Amino acid sequence: MDTYGCSANQAVSEIMLGLLSNNFQIISKIDEADVIIINSCIVKSPTEAKILFRIKKIVQEYPHKKLIVAGCMPEVYSTKIRKVAPNASMIGIHHLSEIENVVEDTLRGKQRIEIGHNSIPKLGYPRRRINDRIGIVQIAQGCISNCSYCIVKRVMGPLVSYPEELILDEVKRCVLQGCKEIWLTAQDTTAYGLDRGSTLPSLLQSIIRIEGDFMVRVGMMNPATAYPLVDDLIEVFKNSKLYKFIHLPLQSGSNAILRQMKRDYSVEEFLDIVKRIRSVFQDITLSTDIIVGFPSETDTQFNESLDIIELIQPSLTNVSKYGPREQTPAAKLSPLLSQTIKARSRKITELCRKITREKNNEWIGREETILIVSRGKKSGLEGRTNTYKPVIINSQNHEFIGKFVRVIIIDAKYSHLHGKLI
Repeated sequence: MDTYGCSANQAVSEIMLGLLSNNFQIISKIDEADVIIINSCIVKSPTEAKILFRIKKIVQEYPHKKLIVAGCMPEVYSTKIRKVAPNASMIGIHHLSEIENVVEDTLRGKQRIEIGHNSIPKLGYPRRRINDRIGIVQIAQGCISNCSYCIVKRVMGPLVSYPEELILDEVKRCVLQGCKEIWLTAQDTTAYGLDRGSTLPSLLQSIIRIEGDFMVRVGMMNPATAYPLVDDLIEVFKNSKLYKFIHLPLQSGSNAILRQMKRDYSVEEFLDIVKRIRSVFQDITLSTDIIVGFPSETDTQFNESLDIIELIQPSLTNVSKYGPREQTPAAKLSPLLSQTIKARSRKITELCRKITREKNNEWIGREETILIVSRGKKSGLEGRTNTYKPVIINSQNHEFIGKFVRVIIIDAKYSHLHGKLI
């Protein structure tokens, strides 16, 4: 199974593999598999193009193998899939419980399509985890926003917050199964409960009361829904079980562009959130997103984004070049020249990488307690500080995985820190 996209999509793959493990053998080598599953994502144009190219390549190289395209793409771009893979079965993100039936029909040579909305919580299913120490828990689907450039709402639908008791049961199950890190995921975590008369801080208070030695990472917060909750978020984030990490997308430093994006917050509100949180958590890891080259973005408006990034000094910044998504309001606007978008992307990326390197260097010499969660991608072991900074230690002792250890930070790279056991 190939998986693309966000942590919620990773959870979808874990559930599908968990369900299939009951009656099928899971094969990692494509040459040995009878059925190939692509769990797709369509948030960005380049990702969509990459997936379609992958599907086309599979059809060409393995014409006799069965193919299933899962995830977001079948929900809105089934026609595109049919063009490159006419015989592929499809299963959308809302129909996970049907994956065994889809595989069985596909193996028999019958094309099966399972798409369309429903609000069944993606909780309580068996899992085959990507990382045994990380439990990915989806708390809601959909959102209340209507961003003019975003296709995701057509896939996910309006906000549906999952019942708190089901979320708590899922977290307890993760902890009992050995997970040391809990990722709470949603299209917008701070929208949680707006349809149920609840709030994210209230949910977090219940989660941190669960017994066990684990850490919680809270997923993306839309500034529009986070702003009314700042004080309550600060209070609950004081708990040691919560990573001091927030993902708060800015998207643009221009209020005029934010209005065209229909983001429902101002630059001033974004800055106020950051200021209030940092007044309590000075070392908090701030991750943000920027879209460059949105239609009509002027040089002055782009420079406003540069100014805000320089001002807030985010620990991490995901820079995306604007690309129109079909069937969105922004796709009807006249695009900027591609060379203009590329130039702006290079400029702001250079600034963001410089800031990240400088902020990482500030950690050298500090002693920290980190939670070891996995093997390093190249060598050693990877852990996280309480601010969710990745730290690589030069150890092959896999007994450390899932445990807290003390380290001193001896070096810093753009993407991670290096630590030495003390």
